[in-house]
Amino acid sequence: MLYNTKLLSVVFIGLFALYAITKVVKSNQGSRSFKTQIASVDTAQVQTIALYPQIAQQKEIKFVRGKQGWVAQQGKTQAMAESGKISALLADLRSVKPQRLVANDASKWATYQLTDSLCTRVKLLGNNGQELMTLLIGKAGTGGESFVRLPNDQEVYAIGSFLAANANKGFNDWRNQEVLKFNLPSINKISFKYPADSSFTLIKENSTWKMGEAIADSALVIQYLGSISAKRSNQFVDGFTPQKQPDFILELSGTSPVAGAPNARFIVQGFAANNEVYIRTSVNPSALFVGKTSGLFDTIFKAKGDFLKKEPVDEEKKDNN
Repeated sequence: MLYNTKLLSVVFIGLFALYAITKVVKSNQGSRSFKTQIASVDTAQVQTIALYPQIAQQKEIKFVRGKQGWVAQQGKTQAMAESGKISALLADLRSVKPQRLVANDASKWATYQLTDSLCTRVKLLGNNGQELMTLLIGKAGTGGESFVRLPNDQEVYAIGSFLAANANKGFNDWRNQEVLKFNLPSINKISFKYPADSSFTLIKENSTWKMGEAIADSALVIQYLGSISAKRSNQFVDGFTPQKQPDFILELSGTSPVAGAPNARFIVQGFAANNEVYIRTSVNPSALFVGKTSGLFDTIFKAKGDFLKKEPVDEEKKDNN
């Protein structure tokens, strides 16, 4: 009986020692593979962003910080970038922290779209082209997750960020897409300048909109202004330079919402060419937009009848005729 008790004690001690050793080994393995910080960067030091989005077959897009904001470049095409989207991308990259380790060898890279050919790659550069960070971005997970890895590491991590969606965009999605942006109540004059004698002007007097001697339908005018007050488009025209004066002009003017600031004034120009109308605005003067086939022209440039109240049809008179 005493022998059996001693034997059981030895077996128990052995099993406990084996359990303790296993825990220590696993703990050491985990500490080698799971990072508390994948990458971080001082975004104020970033001067250039090189992006290779998967959605655009990894064709390079460069963003260069300038005095007027970020400039986007792809090949020979340059355009002002939308600052809010660049800020969101940099905010995601400021501190990349893992939520969990999802794979620790290359066999799983394709599952998370993190092979060299499937991923979106982003590189941040400082002064003199100094590389500050390079990160490979895979697919989006559920619940606002993105999957990432470092270029020379095997491990794939899930991070709590919309980085996969924020980074994987084509060139036009990064460009400044503003066509018009203004404070609707501040506008008190709308001028349409067209070829021949079809031009006209709407003027607001107190709460009434007038078109010459005629009274315009104020509801229609307000509806029109509302439809263009925050107008955007991603249909850009590159490689076309207007060679003549605009065929169509819209001018919006009014008071400034800020005391002491210049009065509000916004201009939209339409250039007819190549069976199209190309749109340029004072809000985004470096961009040209497709107007005719995109519907932008019809949204912005209206006829007199679009602001006159439609008389109801007298069905009785119509039947008698």
